[in-house]
Amino acid sequence: MKTLTKKIKVETKLAKIIQKHIDENKPLDERTRKNSRVMESMTVNFSNGIEADIKIVDTDTGPWIDAVLFDKGSKVLVLEPHYVFLGEYFFIYNDVKYVVKVSKK
Repeated sequence: MKTLTKKIKVETKLAKIIQKHIDENKPLDERTRKNSRVMESMTVNFSNGIEADIKIVDTDTGPWIDAVLFDKGSKVLVLEPHYVFLGEYFFIYNDVKYVVKVSKK
């Protein structure tokens, strides 16, 4: 199986803020938010029409990481919710393993 890997580098301060928010497991603004919202979104392009989004989503039940793979703009895979921001996210699609590595700068 072929493996394609892309990296996302984030500022250390931002990585700490994101993980702290996830660890606290409470919405940012419980009073005004009615639906989920994306706190941060990072996209990598694998240059064959495949893109991966890593989003930190804030919901009424607390924050989590939403990792989604797109093929020419259409959603094809969604990973189970993640609760650790830094690390690897991988998708297997059409006999290719797509890996997104999120790390500090």
